[in-house]
Amino acid sequence: MANRQEKDYVFFLFQIIPPISLATTFKQPEPGKPKKHDYSRSSNPSRDVLEKCLASLEEGEYCRVYSSGLAATMAITNALKSGDHIVCSDDVYGGKYSVVFFSFQKLSKVKL
Repeated sequence: MANRQEKDYVFFLFQIIPPISLATTFKQPEPGKPKKHDYSRSSNPSRDVLEKCLASLEEGEYCRVYSSGLAATMAITNALKSGDHIVCSDDVYGGKYSVVFFSFQKLSKVKL
């Protein structure tokens, strides 16, 4: 007979609709060394499923989702190098507007 962990894994594989993970924190074998997830805002099983589904729908290999639009904006803008350009409407969320039109312009990181 399979052990409990193997049974749970087999059950997970054959689900039609994966469960939504409501956990905010995840058990770690030791502090600072999570097996896969540590805090739900940075990653969780539900987000893993969503990323795989979106990548599949867009015929992509990978997809990344974020807990907020501003988090996505920061991830993208932090990947920019000096001299890169941003095309952005001035009719966006106020937090995004501040980041793009004030913070990065002052840093001379990007041209608007």
